[in-house]
Amino acid sequence: MIEYVVKVRHDEQEVHIPKPLVLKDAINILIERAAKKTAGYLYMRLDLPRRPRTTGPRSQNNRFYGHCEDLAEQVLDEGGEPKYDKGQIHDAMLRMSVPEGYPTYLDLNGVETPLPSAQATVEQMNVVTKTLQRYADIHSFWLHEYAADGPHKGEVYPSIGGRSLEEMQKYETRIRSQ
Repeated sequence: MIEYVVKVRHDEQEVHIPKPLVLKDAINILIERAAKKTAGYLYMRLDLPRRPRTTGPRSQNNRFYGHCEDLAEQVLDEGGEPKYDKGQIHDAMLRMSVPEGYPTYLDLNGVETPLPSAQATVEQMNVVTKTLQRYADIHSFWLHEYAADGPHKGEVYPSIGGRSLEEMQKYETRIRSQ
């Protein structure tokens, strides 16, 4: 499979897709294989350009899974035991994000299901993260956040509903004064 972003031209009958010079050989090989194996047919997928989700330390992916783990530690049953694991929290947040615009697809059983987070774009994962933060805010659950700048850069702090460090400091001061 070859994927790249390209500016296309089109008329009434055809779409013209230029070959990038760096992929010219790979595309030619694929076209030759298609001529031999599938009578020249290729599987084409046309979509808008998208930014893949970030991974690794301090990434959007890391933050979301960390927040799922935070919630899993706090959603308890009557006996004080965790009610859900982080995978169940993850799946619930995807389902809760669908009304907010998170995409769905039809699974093998024909059931409309949220798009797996591994296939989500940065913008789509922002929708899920906002849903998770709103849920945490409504239920007063804390989430670990990372101060990205300012005098506390690099500090990890507990936040209610994804509030910034400054907002949490004001919130704590207000709580203590009451």
